[in-house]
Amino acid sequence: MVDPVETATEALLFLKKRVYNSIISDFVMPDMDGISFLKEVRSINTNIPFIIFTAFGDESTVIDALNNGADFYLKKNYDILIQFFELIQIVKMLVARVHSEELLRKSEEKFRTIAECSNDWVYWINPHGSMVYISPSCERITGYNQEEFYLDPGLRDRIVFLEDITVWDTYKITCSNERIPISLDFRIIHKNGSIRWVRHTCQQVFGSNGQYVGLVANILDISSLKDIEAQVLCERNNFLEIFRASPVGLLLINKDTEITKANDAFSTMVLHEPADIIRKRAGGGLFCVHSLEDPRGCGYSSSCPACPLRNGIEAVIRDKTRIHDGIIALNLVIRGTPEQRWLKINAEPVDIEGEGYVIVAIDDITKLCQIDDALRESEERYRSLFENMLEGYVYCQMLYDTKGNPNDCICLDVNDAFGQLTGLKEVKGKLISEVVPDVMEETPELFDICNSVVVTGEPTKFEINFTPLHIWLQISVFRPKEGHFVAVFENITERKLANEALVSINHKLNLLSNIIRHDIGNELQVMLGYLEIIGYNELDPKLQEHIRRINISAQNIGQLLAFSKDYQNIGVKVPIWQDVKSAITRIVNSMGSTSIRIEIDIFGVEIYADPLVEKVYYNLIENACRHGEKISQIRFYGREDVGGYVIVCEDDGIGIPDEYKKKIFNREYFKHTGFGLNLSREILDITGITIQETGTPGTGAKFEILVPRGKYRFIGLGE
Repeated sequence: MVDPVETATEALLFLKKRVYNSIISDFVMPDMDGISFLKEVRSINTNIPFIIFTAFGDESTVIDALNNGADFYLKKNYDILIQFFELIQIVKMLVARVHSEELLRKSEEKFRTIAECSNDWVYWINPHGSMVYISPSCERITGYNQEEFYLDPGLRDRIVFLEDITVWDTYKITCSNERIPISLDFRIIHKNGSIRWVRHTCQQVFGSNGQYVGLVANILDISSLKDIEAQVLCERNNFLEIFRASPVGLLLINKDTEITKANDAFSTMVLHEPADIIRKRAGGGLFCVHSLEDPRGCGYSSSCPACPLRNGIEAVIRDKTRIHDGIIALNLVIRGTPEQRWLKINAEPVDIEGEGYVIVAIDDITKLCQIDDALRESEERYRSLFENMLEGYVYCQMLYDTKGNPNDCICLDVNDAFGQLTGLKEVKGKLISEVVPDVMEETPELFDICNSVVVTGEPTKFEINFTPLHIWLQISVFRPKEGHFVAVFENITERKLANEALVSINHKLNLLSNIIRHDIGNELQVMLGYLEIIGYNELDPKLQEHIRRINISAQNIGQLLAFSKDYQNIGVKVPIWQDVKSAITRIVNSMGSTSIRIEIDIFGVEIYADPLVEKVYYNLIENACRHGEKISQIRFYGREDVGGYVIVCEDDGIGIPDEYKKKIFNREYFKHTGFGLNLSREILDITGITIQETGTPGTGAKFEILVPRGKYRFIGLGE
């Protein structure tokens, strides 16, 4: 539709009311010229095509019109029809151009709006390699703004992470040669120095005429995605590492009930490599005897439908249930031989990379079951022993007062022998003060000993006159757990009475022996006195020989009397702990001065021996002095050995021939040594101590006294 008007002012009013595709104006008009009208139009609409169609004006007018925004200048002539068609073509051309520009503008506006509002970084590179557009998101992803990229064309390449430059350069070449979109994940260095992962997608762009107009790139920050992928990979690796290193046998079974993974613990359990286990069902992987009955493996034997392992795994897969601490017995082929094994089974359904699996933990508890059976049998034997043992047994808990002193105990358990030996009945669960009311007052030491065991945990054994019941008891006490003790005892009243009777008899026998020995000694002294009076010089030589032999016999009788006195005292007194150095020192001091040097190199050692052990040291010194001949030194020293503690007495005399070493401890053997060494051996034997001669003949005698473990102790230097 065309609206003709006569003045420019009227035309301006029409423009404000309606939209027109073009304006055709004369140069000379009543109210204003064409240039002024053009300026007014352009203040209202900058894009509408404006054509000056006039018969007036010169070249300067044309230039002025074009400079002020006229789109075309057409001068009128006298061929109206030709100019009419020419004007139509000009209008069509200008309207089409404006329409195309509008479409392009809108397209560019849409592209720019999308690009600038998108989180992705978009840029456009023209065929010459220059960036013609960069979206603002470049700053969010790289830290650099649009201006920095426009001013520095090489910045795009410099932000690529050093280790990814090679793949980036190859990728750029590929982008230039490929018409299809291609992508690359690589790292860039953010302006703040941090490393970012980006996904770069490149696409060649072509115009409507097929002409190449450049590359458009879309860059997405995928750092978070990479972090998630790394976390997933880490978790997967952790899972696989835990799976592999678990001390319990693990199987990963897929939805078809086939084993896809088996860890080292499982391989060790069945004594087969993982390659022999995977792709089999659970029974086949365990080498169940039934899985070998059919060539197809687990699940095809007539026994398989009743298999608890197979049915349990299928239920976990089907119902997403779980198996917790299931215990089953299976016959497995181990080293080619069927063996019954007890297995503890745990199974859980899991999803791995979108697929459903079952993790099965299998622990071979056969040994534990065997131990449990053995323990059950042991407990039964213990209970039988407990109920049938001849010794009394009482299990108690110690009780204390507010100051922490033991003041009572409660009987938790007793055996039948307890009542038989003590005469006490129905004591289980009662206080000892209820059962024996005067126990604390009459035997306080009993509580002290039992409490010491409870506190220290050190077991002990002792005898006690249990006056509340008028019996003697031998008691062994130990601590089974904190605050409790067990006492095992036997009634030794009869033995004590027998010992007392034996002591009385021995006392009488010793008294009789002392009287007889004393009287014989007196008579022997009279005999020796008369022999001395008789003399030798005035008698017949044969008679002198007879008298000499009588004198020797009398002296031997004296030695026998002395030996009988010493032997009588062996074992009479209870063995005691004795300091070795102190005992030897006392013997040396009692022997008076001598030219032989005696050294004692033993410090801080006590031995448990008969009180007569000092006679052993005396006999060793006396024999060395008497028979050593060239002796000048005797040395005592000690050492700890495998068998115990060795006390050594060594001299530098002539020594003892090898053929006599074992015989010298017999009575009156080798050089008539008397009863000294024989007596020494008997004294030491009371507490299990042994003696032997180990010297080298010609260099001196060497006696080694071996004190067994438990019969010696170290008390420290100076004690």
